[in-house]
Amino acid sequence: AFYSCNSLATVTFGDSSQLTSIGYEAFYWCDSLTSIEIPNSVMSIGDYAFYYCYKLTTVTFVENSQLKSIGSSAFYYCERLKSIYLLGKIPPIVDWCNFTTIHYERLQLYIPSGTLGTFKVADIWKEFMNIQEIDTTGIKNVDSDAPVFKYTNNGIVFTNAINKNISVYAANGLSI
Repeated sequence: AFYSCNSLATVTFGDSSQLTSIGYEAFYWCDSLTSIEIPNSVMSIGDYAFYYCYKLTTVTFVENSQLKSIGSSAFYYCERLKSIYLLGKIPPIVDWCNFTTIHYERLQLYIPSGTLGTFKVADIWKEFMNIQEIDTTGIKNVDSDAPVFKYTNNGIVFTNAINKNISVYAANGLSI
């Protein structure tokens, strides 16, 4: 599709993409491509799909990625590849000749929290020396103290760990 498009620097698939695969040699020798975000609808990457995209530094398989397989040599000669965000919970099957010793030693592989054990035993992925789990929920700064609720004559009252009342709001923004 984009074989040897030397001036192609970015690709945007869009959030509502129904793309299920990136085919054989789709971006082969797109030597200006620096990063790509692959939508969660993509289930397979074909052989040689990003072969010799030597300026490619970041590949992101978005949250809840459905990726099941990466074809042979799909990322071969992507020598500047620094990070892969593989945000699906199941490691995809990878055919031969995708990554080199340099990738295994230097590339940072980001995976969802709680999946390290799965990746550490999966063929190919277990070879990466720099694997980091990341939180993909987007929820930050949550107090670990669970709220307590009790029934009173005035309804249900929620309190925190230091017995301070907690306000509760409905989806329409009104106080409950």
